[in-house]
Amino acid sequence: MKSFFFVLLLLLPFISSTQDLAIASLKRGEMGFINREGEFVIKPQYDKVKQFDSGIALVLKDDNWHYINKEGSTIENFPKSDKLYDFSNGLAIFRKDEKVGMFNNKGEIIIEPIYQNLKPYSYGAIEAKLNDKWGYIDGEGNILIEFNYKYINEIYKGITWGYSDGQFGVISNNEFLTSTDNSAIVTINDYYMEGLVVVRVGKYSSGVINSDIELVVDPRKYYSIKPFRNGLAAVEIEHKWGFINLEEKIVIDAEYEYVESFSSDGIAPVMNKKAKWGFINKEGELILPYEYSIFSTASIGIDLYYRHEIGFNNGLARVKTKKGWTFINKEGQPIGGKWFRNLEFFN
Repeated sequence: MKSFFFVLLLLLPFISSTQDLAIASLKRGEMGFINREGEFVIKPQYDKVKQFDSGIALVLKDDNWHYINKEGSTIENFPKSDKLYDFSNGLAIFRKDEKVGMFNNKGEIIIEPIYQNLKPYSYGAIEAKLNDKWGYIDGEGNILIEFNYKYINEIYKGITWGYSDGQFGVISNNEFLTSTDNSAIVTINDYYMEGLVVVRVGKYSSGVINSDIELVVDPRKYYSIKPFRNGLAAVEIEHKWGFINLEEKIVIDAEYEYVESFSSDGIAPVMNKKAKWGFINKEGELILPYEYSIFSTASIGIDLYYRHEIGFNNGLARVKTKKGWTFINKEGQPIGGKWFRNLEFFN
């Protein structure tokens, strides 16, 4: 069963979102963008597309990658680059002579191309590689975390994890901390919510630390734990999943085959033994039946998964049935009464 869920994670969709536009297709190989009423704002015409960000999207048509605005017009005044990258929080990477920098949606160079590698701009920081070591800079190129690490992870609210001198550790306020409560941290997970970080302590247990590197959830109780959202965290107890609060009290019994975290709408997807998904509220009541799929079967990775909420977000949830993909409201009705061959997330 555990290997099944690992495969599920690997099959999570490449999360493509826009500012109230979502990538959708009706026919194989032709992709466009819909609004929240399910109407195509930019008609299906592209072979591949990336998400809109700051009014710009990267698209592929006739073997040509190029940038478009929300009217679908091509933008040509951006810096020349050996490879085109999509925007993230208003900045895009460009490559020149095997070095990379960043420019904004006006085409202005913000980060000069002096780095070996840059990751997309998120949470007010940019993961950067210089002289074969990783660190962090801000959106103006100022150093946030020194370039001291062989590996480093995404930063959130000033904390992340890194690997240096043969060991993992938490990086907080630019300090490298390698243990907490005298328990060695084996792995620090790649997601953070509400200022708390899930960590693996020892071989078979998971806990949660805060930004002061203090354990707030005892790692001896749970094999797996998901990040806190709305004050609740999903936990695995004897191969079933339920939810605890910050006082570690079980508030929703561990009776599900698998779950996702509660979204900002206060609704969580839960899975039954037939691998069908339904939705519960914070009282544990089933508000939509077990009849959906929520994951794509084609994926290019899970990097962006943790920046989005699986399930309901702003009143809509992306689901699949035999009819295809759609967004449903909290009554289970599809937007515009429409279904799509492929569909990605709204921002």
